[in-house]
Amino acid sequence: MDESKQPRQGPLRRWAKERPFLFLTAAILAILLLMPLVSSRILKLILVEINFVVVLGVAISAAGYRKLFLRLIICFWVITSALDAAAYLWGEGRAQGLLAFINDTSSVLFILGCTIILLRHIFQTKEVSINSVFAATSSYLLLALIWSYIYSLIYTLDPQSFSMAHQAGPATRIDMIYFSMVTISTLGYGDMTPVAPFARMAASVEAVGGQLYLAVLMAWLVGLSLARRLERQRKKAARILASGRCRERQ
Repeated sequence: MDESKQPRQGPLRRWAKERPFLFLTAAILAILLLMPLVSSRILKLILVEINFVVVLGVAISAAGYRKLFLRLIICFWVITSALDAAAYLWGEGRAQGLLAFINDTSSVLFILGCTIILLRHIFQTKEVSINSVFAATSSYLLLALIWSYIYSLIYTLDPQSFSMAHQAGPATRIDMIYFSMVTISTLGYGDMTPVAPFARMAASVEAVGGQLYLAVLMAWLVGLSLARRLERQRKKAARILASGRCRERQ
């Protein structure tokens, strides 16, 4: 096909196609920063769904031929979106609590599946690039989001699981994301703390897991980069040696 006849792609679409994980990282960070600025519940719902769509799109592009696993991820995304809409339209009283519990569970499964796809893509790559670095960053952010939904599940089952020093009302989704980000990075500001035993243990596991993730994955990327550099040096030395032998024969 003639290149002149192909439709032109805008800079955003071209950027998302060439560097999908950089686009994913930027999208997640932008949505997380926008959510506290939005007061309308419907706008927050739209932002969450946009985030899920972006995550799903990048996961599909990195999934390869794992069709069955990918279909399960898409099913969990559909269930999560439907439950979000149902909770917004009809959720009241016990129904709202039940919808929130099922929604948080499906969200955990959905984001966990996408994270597994991204990690599989990272460990199958043979060379460190911008995409692989931002794939690792995206996976780190998604792990924090997974734990935020786990905390929401704990809070739904026991509203006394967390203590908030500067907030009198109930905890929100943004509070759980904030607590998860602070915990996985081991900042520990102390303005929101786990009180129940299971909540404390979950926060401890997230903190340890976050540090292990950084240590293992960054060591993997550094080792892969060094291995590729040594391989290039070995090939260069072999070419120099081969050219020297050819000159000696001549």
